[in-house]
Amino acid sequence: MPAGPLVAPGLPVPPGSGWPEDPATQATPVAADAAQVRTLAAGAAQAGRLDELTARQSVCRACPRLVEWREQVAAVKRASSRTQQYWGRPVPVPTSTAAGDGQRLIGTRMVAAVRCAPPVNKPSVTERDTCAPWLAAEFALVAHSVRVIVCLGGFAWQAAWPMLRSAGFAVPRPRPRFGHGSEVMLAAPAGPAPPAVSAAPAGTGSQVLLLGCYHPSQQNTFTGRVTPAMLDKVFGRASRAAA
Repeated sequence: MPAGPLVAPGLPVPPGSGWPEDPATQATPVAADAAQVRTLAAGAAQAGRLDELTARQSVCRACPRLVEWREQVAAVKRASSRTQQYWGRPVPVPTSTAAGDGQRLIGTRMVAAVRCAPPVNKPSVTERDTCAPWLAAEFALVAHSVRVIVCLGGFAWQAAWPMLRSAGFAVPRPRPRFGHGSEVMLAAPAGPAPPAVSAAPAGTGSQVLLLGCYHPSQQNTFTGRVTPAMLDKVFGRASRAAA
């Protein structure tokens, strides 16, 4: 996530440094291990504070291998962006090219099963499970308004089931297999919206559609395993179901 240099080049962006749309401040609590992730995620969710949850995610240091890797990448840049400052922290929100570019998703939220980019794009099971409370807490705060979930890749598909179960969804057994275009219709649990979004309609037990989609990685797009037409079909289906 590169942008113009705001702090010393070669270092991760410190909270409160003025980076555009940084959700954290110097006072944001930092999780140093899996137990602290669970505590901090639960605290923000119970308070109905999606903004605070996002801030806490963005400074997490619970996975030593991922922290080392993301900070190394922030310091040792590719040649085309050697003069730019890298985020070098967990990703709390979606981005396109640069922070503060003004682009927004409308009626959509993008989240990651593991918030830090791992070496060779392969997070470990332990890293996935350590990060899972962030995902579960975030989903719990928005689940009342969700109509469609698109899982980009098998890793996301597997991570979705514990997230759904923790939010009160009845998870089918055996779990449906992942595939491009796979569909599972789930009954959303009824209940009031969390405090931070109490102005939104309360849950009514409506259905939520879970869709599988091959990940649009360079490996998949360069080899033709996933094409623009394939992506259009899945997201067209999602758009129609959410309407």
